Amino acid sequence: PATALRAARRAAPTVLAAAPAGLRLLLERPAHEWEALATVRTVVTGPLDAVTGERLRAALDVRVVEAYGPVAAAGVALANPATADARSGTAGIPLPGTEVRIAVEGALAAEALPGHAGELLLRGPQVGDVPGLLPGGWLRTGRLATRGPDGFVSLLGPLGPLGPLGP
Repeated sequence: PATALRAARRAAPTVLAAAPAGLRLLLERPAHEWEALATVRTVVTGPLDAVTGERLRAALDVRVVEAYGPVAAAGVALANPATADARSGTAGIPLPGTEVRIAVEGALAAEALPGHAGELLLRGPQVGDVPGLLPGGWLRTGRLATRGPDGFVSLLGPLGPLGPLGP
């Protein structure tokens, strides 16, 4: 956080991209240090817990865009709209050109019902030519997720012992 605050004093950014853990550390700094972020208007981060989201919005008076992009992809695949339609705490909806599937764990060809958990699969311009893609160009993210009837995806965590992030 100290390095980010020093850089912000020099560069006067309008957008701050940071992981949720980094934002929590930043919020632990004394309030007078946050003045370095006075020029920031938008924070782009992963899905936040309710407490961190509320503290961030109150401390910095910024628009918070919660998004998700797996390490194996080249960039963000899901994001909340920067409007009142955003669903705080979710990864958002697929970006244009990106497709999302929630696959039944252990049967990746089967689609989980809305609201039911399964593995998050992605296909789109962020994926590219990654080794190990499923048929049809789908990328396994190794993340357990649900998709609501409104299309917003909630990340629940890594897959269990049988998934790609298991032991």
